[in-house]
Amino acid sequence: MQGVLATGSPLGARTRREALTFWVLLLILAVVGVLLMLRITRWGIGLWEDTFDYFTAAQSLAAGYGLGRWDGYGNFRPMTHFPPGYPMVLALLKLLGMDLLVGARWLSCSLFGMTVLLAGVAVLDATSSATFGLMGAGLVLTSEAMIGVYGWALSEPLYLLLGVVALLLLARHLQEPRQLNLLVASGLATAFACMTRYVGLSLVVGGTVGILIGVQRPIRVRLERALLYLAVSLAPIGLFIARNAYLAGNVSDRPSPAWHPPNYERWQASVTTILKWGLPDSLVERLEGTGGFIVLAVLAGIAVLVTVWLMREMRLSKRVSAGGASALDLLLASYIVAYSVIILISTLFLDRMTLLDNRILSPLYLNGFLLLVRLVWQLWTGPGYARRVVGGILCAALLVLNLYRVQGLVRVLPQDGRGFASRTWRQSETILYTRTLPVTTIYSNEIQAIYFLTGRTAVFIPTGLNPAANAERSDYETSLENMHRRLANQGGVVVIFHPGGVDRAEFQDITEGLMLLGTFFDGVVYGRSVTAGP
Repeated sequence: MQGVLATGSPLGARTRREALTFWVLLLILAVVGVLLMLRITRWGIGLWEDTFDYFTAAQSLAAGYGLGRWDGYGNFRPMTHFPPGYPMVLALLKLLGMDLLVGARWLSCSLFGMTVLLAGVAVLDATSSATFGLMGAGLVLTSEAMIGVYGWALSEPLYLLLGVVALLLLARHLQEPRQLNLLVASGLATAFACMTRYVGLSLVVGGTVGILIGVQRPIRVRLERALLYLAVSLAPIGLFIARNAYLAGNVSDRPSPAWHPPNYERWQASVTTILKWGLPDSLVERLEGTGGFIVLAVLAGIAVLVTVWLMREMRLSKRVSAGGASALDLLLASYIVAYSVIILISTLFLDRMTLLDNRILSPLYLNGFLLLVRLVWQLWTGPGYARRVVGGILCAALLVLNLYRVQGLVRVLPQDGRGFASRTWRQSETILYTRTLPVTTIYSNEIQAIYFLTGRTAVFIPTGLNPAANAERSDYETSLENMHRRLANQGGVVVIFHPGGVDRAEFQDITEGLMLLGTFFDGVVYGRSVTAGP
């Protein structure tokens, strides 16, 4: 990384003025990225179910209660389902005096600007081309997929940035093996990435493979370096997992592994997401049925063949040193493979609820994109006019597609918020009524909406099905009986949003013996002795 940041080092024989021009333009693109995200999130950062767990954990951590949340009964529930990295950053912002909603918005916007900057640095480091570095940053800046991910108060933006930092530092270590501080710094960035998302294990795997293959040292030295990297990167998440096992008896509060492949529609939606990264929407929408799978397979095959061919040419021409661009290529490829395998295993065996959308696939998009720009540069600088034409067409096509899509985003997204920050939720009649209720226990199927829009904590109404495990809950009858007993003895209300989406039998079980307090276009409210305020 030191070589990356040294003026003129990656720019070859460029003059100091040209180097300064590059960094100024790159910083301008990063600032534009921050301003763009601020405009897109003018109604606030996007809020979703996972955001609730992050915010409540940050709130309790900042207040000194530890990592977790207080439920509607006043009991503290330690957070184990999610790693602590993102809530810890939010808690720090809270301690600095920032409101969580404001802090989360500025954090995501700043992370987007820093990702734009680091994308330019990564491409510059891999190609020694200021032009391609700026092009790489510009393509990230105008990426619909990246903007969509960074518009939510979720852990992915922080994870994406940490991943790029970790790979850049490790690539520089592979180029300068004597610099052990770079290896340790990469391990620390990887550790923080693992503490942000459990799938950060893929960074550990990719980095370890890169060390074992890429370090130009005897095998004993490579093994020692790999063990050092593993120790630094895995120690924090190991401690957190041990804490989870001690507090909750479960390392991550997830169902036991079981075979549950997504249905055809979910696979097709994932293929459509990936194809839209590089093809116009109108073309992708015409690929019905197996057409999308076939096109994706063909494109993937072409990409692999072109990559192998360009790597072979690079080695034969010896135009790039073994520790420079090829080190980052190796790490990017290793990480992409490791992430793909881990996500596939998670989808098939561990997490039934995983949706292979832009959010989950964003690490593949960002790091695959960096590798693509690197290969386009290889085409551009190779001998022959035809190769330069192909490289130029690829770059122009990506830029035009990105600009076309981003102008639509800039026009549409600022008109409304996302998730629980949307106008639909902000103007919910059921929410407005819930705000008028006196202090009481609230049971609901949308405790996250109640938290974000009323500032109150609530308790989930009992449900007979556990969607994460796709199995019936053995404690359904007991939970239902406990809820009704508390309502009878202590009072409270039941707030059900969109009752048409609730199982009819469960709806009758939940509302049996209760009095209807209010009916609204988006929900109903039941209770025993609680009435609304003025």
